[in-house]
Amino acid sequence: MSFNLKVGEIKKAYLTEQEIWKIINQFFANGHFITTYKYGLMKALIENLYNVDNRLVLTFDQVYFSFAKIYWNLVIHHDLNQLNTPNRQAGI
Repeated sequence: MSFNLKVGEIKKAYLTEQEIWKIINQFFANGHFITTYKYGLMKALIENLYNVDNRLVLTFDQVYFSFAKIYWNLVIHHDLNQLNTPNRQAGI
């Protein structure tokens, strides 16, 4: 299963701008929008584009740190929550 992978590799050496936008659109279009962390994950990946090592490796710890920072600010500082709960009003 994909959640059990130890390594993720890009097989194609070069993507055109059109292919990149197609992949990004598919990323956001697929799935349910009741509660989504896709935007935070994409922002965390973009924030870490220049934090790769000389082999172009980005660790999960780097992505996780950025992702957690993004959601910490949304939930704690801006009082936003992902899913409307009975005792709490959804943030805007």
